[in-house]
Amino acid sequence: MQPVTSVCQTLEEIDFERGIWSAAVNGDTERVRKILSGGENPDVPDSSSFTALVSERDSFDIISPVLCVCPKADE
Repeated sequence: MQPVTSVCQTLEEIDFERGIWSAAVNGDTERVRKILSGGENPDVPDSSSFTALVSERDSFDIISPVLCVCPKADE
């Protein structure tokens, strides 16, 4: 029996959905803040090499908390 493809996800897809990238893309400010407060590094790229900042560059509500925890360039 073949799996139904509409309910199958790769590990990369699951990782994306659980990570900060999905929250940023969906504009879920509360979830972004929760993920960041748990210590997630927003500079870590997803499997397509996008960071949370790149994922949602048009929403100040998303960008603001991400920028607040991004490591400084001179560190």
